[in-house]
Formats: sequence, structure tokens, C-alpha cells
Amino acid sequence: MKRFLTIISALVVITILFTFAFRVVNVDGTSMKPTLQDNDKVVVSSVGYEAQRGDIVVISSTDGLKEPIIKRVVAVGGDSVDINFTTGVVTVNGSEEDYTDELTSQQFDIAFPITVPEGTVFVLGDNRSNSLDSRSTRVGCVD
Repeated sequence: MKRFLTIISALVVITILFTFAFRVVNVDGTSMKPTLQDNDKVVVSSVGYEAQRGDIVVISSTDGLKEPIIKRVVAVGGDSVDINFTTGVVTVNGSEEDYTDELTSQQFDIAFPITVPEGTVFVLGDNRSNSLDSRSTRVGCVD
């Protein structure tokens, strides 16, 4: 009986942790290749979290999207982002970002340079040629 109570207690604790502190997210698509592959599983937590440049985040709500997306934070509030679509170079505050070797040549409907509003982040997929991200008003800068 004691062993049964221990198992039940452990299951309750695990359920509470994965309900309130952590969640498992399935990667759907190739926008984060080569860092993350289609069908990879990632464990995420937002408890006490503040986004930093370089972090990989799950964006669960924007006006233009129905499904959560996984992207990399390239810039935070107050940063200036510029993308030269001819050379494929992304600069943040005048310095070239280097999270991926892939050139950023696909342009959507946001004009650059932009200043990221305070309280938001600018995100890009690592697979820049196959990523819907902050270059599009469907995603934009994310809270």
C-alpha cells in the first residue's frame, strides 16, 4: 500500500509540473533546421522567463497564426534590426547576427530597418528560406 501511495504521489507531482511549469511541444516543420528537426520534441517552461537574444521560443498566440510556432529570438525591445535582402545579412544594433549560416534573402511585408518595441521580441527561423517569422505582419514582433 505504501508503494502504491508513493507512485500515486509521484504521478500527481509530475502532472502538476507538466500542467503549470513545463510542457512538451512537437516541432512541426523545417523552419528551425538544422537546429531542430521536424517531429523533434522539446520541453519548454515560461516560469520566471524573460527572453534573451539567441533563445529558442515557442510562440503560442499571434493574431495571424492558428498554431504555435518555434523560432529564435534575434532581437529584444529597443533593438534595431536591419535585413539586407540582397546580401542576406541580418544586423542587430549594427552587428551581424550569427545564429545561422543561412542567408536571409526572403522578404515579406515588413520594411527594414525597424526598432523592436519594448516588451516584444523579433524572431526568425534558423531555416530562413522556409520560415514564417517576424519579417511578416502575420507574426511581427511578439509579446
